Amino acid sequence: SLFPKIFLCTYLARFVALFVNFVILRKYVFHSRGRFSAVAFKYCMIVAISGFVSSVAIEYFHNVAGFNIVLSKITAELLLYLIIFVAQKEFVFRKQEK
Repeated sequence: SLFPKIFLCTYLARFVALFVNFVILRKYVFHSRGRFSAVAFKYCMIVAISGFVSSVAIEYFHNVAGFNIVLSKITAELLLYLIIFVAQKEFVFRKQEK
């Protein structure tokens, strides 16, 4: 196969969650009023980048550090959680200047 199974699984899971998460984050968490298309594009970029970084981190923890796959996934996602949240707050759903 062209890509390892971890990459495929990570992107498939993120694609399924993409729409629900976007609506919840935009409307209820960050209360964004930015242009829908611009915010959606930035959000998709963050999802793609974080998915790639997550996959690389999971591969590292599993193959290099020797963690089992479940612990690798949990560790990678916990380490990325704060970074992704701040990126969404400051870059994707940033409040409009008045």
